Amino acid sequence: MELVINSGDKVTTTSVIVAEKFGKRHDNVIGDIEKLDMPREFTLLNFKEGTYSTKTGNHKMYIMTREGFMSLMMSLTGAKAAKFRADFINAFTMMEELIRKQIKDPLNHYSKRILDEPTNNLPEVYWSVFDESHSVMLKVEKAVGVFSQFDLIDGSIGKRWKSHRTTSSFGLAEIENPFSPNPPKKCMHSFKDKRGNIECACYHNSEIVAFKGWLKNTYTKEHLPKYLETKYADNVAVLDKVKQIFPKLLK
Repeated sequence: MELVINSGDKVTTTSVIVAEKFGKRHDNVIGDIEKLDMPREFTLLNFKEGTYSTKTGNHKMYIMTREGFMSLMMSLTGAKAAKFRADFINAFTMMEELIRKQIKDPLNHYSKRILDEPTNNLPEVYWSVFDESHSVMLKVEKAVGVFSQFDLIDGSIGKRWKSHRTTSSFGLAEIENPFSPNPPKKCMHSFKDKRGNIECACYHNSEIVAFKGWLKNTYTKEHLPKYLETKYADNVAVLDKVKQIFPKLLK
């Protein structure tokens, strides 16, 4: 378990992480937080109530900033506490530096993702979902913050488009005419992480206008919110921020 979480524009940790790393009962950490004698403004700014899920259901936890964490640490003493406190502070510092670098050049992540992961063997007059769907990830990242370089959304878009296409004029025409002159073809997509080379579908240019309309009006409004809620279900801080942009996505 990571000590801190990149929540886009700030770094946080949770009472669950603190309890595990300090070897304390989580309910005791919750109690320590709620007993802190801090001004209301400080508490609202640096502690946010959230939930996490286990086999027994949903449970309360707190998400806290560096300042919130430091105020909690004042109640923990001993050599072990000092060691973990130093580890947490180092983790906060490293993640904050990473965020500063990303903010300095916000499009660097986006550009690197495109340049480092080309679609290979793409037939002439054909396109791939990967090459045409970067704008969706960029739209989310501009509002929420940069995710991992290898964090992509094309897999979700590709599956949804394939399903949608079977009932579209393109798919129905192929059923009626198995020898369609412009059928989907196969190409290779090269990922720089452990996924490596993966075979994927590519589509004729005659479908690109329909795809872009579907991506904007159907995928972004109907499927993207569900995808993001599922993907970041275990990262409460990011999920809360993602949910804040849903109204913009649904316009």
